[in-house]
Amino acid sequence: MAGENFRNEPAEFAIARERLAAEIVHWGYLPAYDAYADLLRWSDLVISTADHEFFGVSILEAVAAGAFPLLPRRLSYPELIPASLHPACLYADEDDLLAKARTRLAASRRAPPSLRRHVMERFDWPTVAERYDDLVDALGD
Repeated sequence: MAGENFRNEPAEFAIARERLAAEIVHWGYLPAYDAYADLLRWSDLVISTADHEFFGVSILEAVAAGAFPLLPRRLSYPELIPASLHPACLYADEDDLLAKARTRLAASRRAPPSLRRHVMERFDWPTVAERYDDLVDALGD
């Protein structure tokens, strides 16, 4: 369970942290990016239950590292995932998330190469920087 939390921790997290203590590799914020990147490379699954998200950088980092995403079918997430993978990656509600998580955990597989390729081709910095350069150049015309 990686990430910084500025609000009160939900009771479910405290219960999970206690029940799963022997299974938890990490809990909380990782101040060093290298440690965070190592954790992502080790992970098979990334889940978001966010109620507020502008873009989803941490999800893209996890997918690029190989983690399979389970994301709400709202906010910015549908725009990050190819439409062909929406049924596998996006969930509608808590029951749908639970069903998809159980399936993924029973037959753990990392993100498919096509999804990782999609993320890198669309969101990797050299690609984004080139698009920004083109937009800035167009302003001068």
